Amino acid sequence: MSRSNSTYSRSSDADIEHSTYGWTPYALILIALSVLCFIGASIQNGKAGKSQSFTFEPENPDQVSTLKIDRADVVYAVTVRQSPSGLANNKGWSDVAIIVRSPKGDQLLSFGGDFWRASGYDEGRWSETKNSYTMKATFPLKGDYAVTTESSSSTGAYNQPVYVSFEPRRGSTLPLLILGIPALIIGVIMGYLSNRHVVSEKLAEWS
Repeated sequence: MSRSNSTYSRSSDADIEHSTYGWTPYALILIALSVLCFIGASIQNGKAGKSQSFTFEPENPDQVSTLKIDRADVVYAVTVRQSPSGLANNKGWSDVAIIVRSPKGDQLLSFGGDFWRASGYDEGRWSETKNSYTMKATFPLKGDYAVTTESSSSTGAYNQPVYVSFEPRRGSTLPLLILGIPALIIGVIMGYLSNRHVVSEKLAEWS
């Protein structure tokens, strides 16, 4: 090989190597950004005040409780609980929906979930239950919000009480997660592409 060709080859290899390894700092920046976003989301998800709890009796569909919101645009984690102990195992269910109306009487939000219990035997005894679910909601105005429930079940009338708690959070985690999750994925991909030769060598050693 001539000197010029050899020089060109080494230069080309160096350019390729530089272009590949040059992604590593950006990958680290993106991963660091995602970590900061997740830490911020954890902080935003922290409790920021006193919870309000209500108990509803399914046999009283006209029951209305009042949620008092003392500041605008507050985020609440809404947790709904009901014991599934009286439901038929593996086939019984209870479905409970929560309806919240604004101080003006308009329906602000409605969400629901089901409760059940199951068990069986598959290489050992197992059992599962679902007795709660949690949703997040933002209340845009200060004031009193009416809270009601709607329920149905496999038995037609399942009368275990429904417990609903509203726990205020510091803020919404959604913007930080929208930013942090893609940053983590892109950072990991860029990091792999920048160091795939090392990964390939390790995999070859383990195989």
